[in-house]
Amino acid sequence: MSSIVRGEGAAVAVPEMVARLREVMSGYSRPWSLCGGWAVDAWLGRVTREHGDVDVSVFRSDCEAVFAHFAGWQLVAHGPGSEGNAALWDGRPLGTPSHLHGRPPDLITGPPPESGIMMPAEGWWLDVQIDERAVTGAESPGHGERRGHGTTGAESPGRERSAGPESGPGRERSAGPASGPGRERSHAAEEWVLHASPRISLPLSEAVRESPWGVPVAAPEVVLFFKSRDLRRRDRVDFAALVPLLSARERGWLRDAIAAVGHPWMGELKG
Repeated sequence: MSSIVRGEGAAVAVPEMVARLREVMSGYSRPWSLCGGWAVDAWLGRVTREHGDVDVSVFRSDCEAVFAHFAGWQLVAHGPGSEGNAALWDGRPLGTPSHLHGRPPDLITGPPPESGIMMPAEGWWLDVQIDERAVTGAESPGHGERRGHGTTGAESPGRERSAGPESGPGRERSAGPASGPGRERSHAAEEWVLHASPRISLPLSEAVRESPWGVPVAAPEVVLFFKSRDLRRRDRVDFAALVPLLSARERGWLRDAIAAVGHPWMGELKG
């Protein structure tokens, strides 16, 4: 099943799981974005494969707001700052990288499994990724720098963008941070820190964009950078589907970013 989003153009059918996420996140005033496999499909404008759960990204500095927003949910944390595989998260600060498995109140059937394996079929359909955000100073009208460590020259993540954003099939680019009802906008230049050492980051206004499905989505190059951490079959499939849509600038940024950390995909991003 799907719901319909009506924007300035034609009505767009939104997959049921993404529509559910949009409803769940309504009223959450801090930055967030759809990521993972559903983000790939959002940019492609179609469902390309089955998805076990829905991945979203929030920021470590907003853990208190996350805990308050998901009142009544069962949330189990994994990563730095968590208490164990089956302990319910009590809102304490979490380190990065870490994530939360979430089960909504209407699907709670008992305590979390002691194994720590949270199955979507048992109601654990939400995976919340905890990421790092940095504030770099006052935002200027010409802000558009893509920061990070790169090694291959003109398209490196640290080069300033002199032209406006490029677009591809089924993709919308906003001039500023993705926003929605109740979303807060900061006057500071915020960055999404994608990797701590070496530091890889992007301005939040470029790293998160509004999608045709009506939810904020991690930019295509951000999605693929995260997927480069693993070499699972589904990540390879997502890479093959999404990389043709990258502009030359985005492809160059991704190439330089993963070159800094090292990855087998490097050869396919040349040129």
